[in-house]
Amino acid sequence: MYWVSEICNRGFRDLNPRLFGHEACCAGHTFGSVVRDFWMLFYVDSGRGILISDDRQYPACAGQIFVIRPGARTTLMADQEDPWSYHWIGFDGIFGDRFWQLSICFDFPTDIFTVMERVERYSSCK
Repeated sequence: MYWVSEICNRGFRDLNPRLFGHEACCAGHTFGSVVRDFWMLFYVDSGRGILISDDRQYPACAGQIFVIRPGARTTLMADQEDPWSYHWIGFDGIFGDRFWQLSICFDFPTDIFTVMERVERYSSCK
């Protein structure tokens, strides 16, 4: 099951949402390779999969978030035995540009982290 909603690009300066959606993947489903010109934030609801970004593989599972920076070439692959389901939001704007500054705590170009553990670590980086 798949749905995506594009948001009217109003050019908001600080945080400009571009699209959001959800996908419950079939076993082995692949999306990509694709390069976007905006940030993407994914939350894995259930299952497992692999994010391939700039030729590196990042396994992810339920309860984790991953970030894709603009310009990264990415492919998403659902696990054969426990395919993932995820939500995403794409955005740009000044906040997106400042998001890059989180590299002090997050390993860009892409990072996968357990939600609370990494958010708590971020708060100590301010």
